[in-house]
Amino acid sequence: MLPEKVKQLLLQKFNDATINITGEGCDFSIKIISNIFVGLRAVKRQQLVYNCLDNLIKTGELHAVTMNLLTVDEANNK
Repeated sequence: MLPEKVKQLLLQKFNDATINITGEGCDFSIKIISNIFVGLRAVKRQQLVYNCLDNLIKTGELHAVTMNLLTVDEANNK
């Protein structure tokens, strides 16, 4: 249930993105591929994601998050 909830929250901000979420309990790995990240440093990319997940983190529903945040070009070049 929580992975789908996280995905829906992220899709509100990253509606053009490819989003993959894995994990269980309150520990998740999130991969987002979106051109919204073009020109942004890693910290700014993470801040965008954390802003979407703020309430889940505050309530303890989401505890640990590992992020892989890429532009479409970066994902295609890997």
